[in-house]
Amino acid sequence: MRCSNIFAEKLPVSRWQRDLTDSTVLRNLGVALGHTLIAWRALGRGLGKVAADPVRIAADISGAWEVLGEAVQTCCARLARRVVTNG
Repeated sequence: MRCSNIFAEKLPVSRWQRDLTDSTVLRNLGVALGHTLIAWRALGRGLGKVAADPVRIAADISGAWEVLGEAVQTCCARLARRVVTNG
């Protein structure tokens, strides 16, 4: 996130001043995009290794029903939005 802020601040200043010597910023933009691509691919590989354990989930829920409180609130809020939107 920090790199994108640097680019967002640096590029307009360079254009306004017609400073064509600041090609380093443009080269570094490619580096930032490359690192982003590597990160997305790594995230995809990592998420591919994650699997839910239904037995453990059932045990957690049966031991502490308050765990479902957030899910119930989310569903109620969504339903309330539909009711308000549809009249």
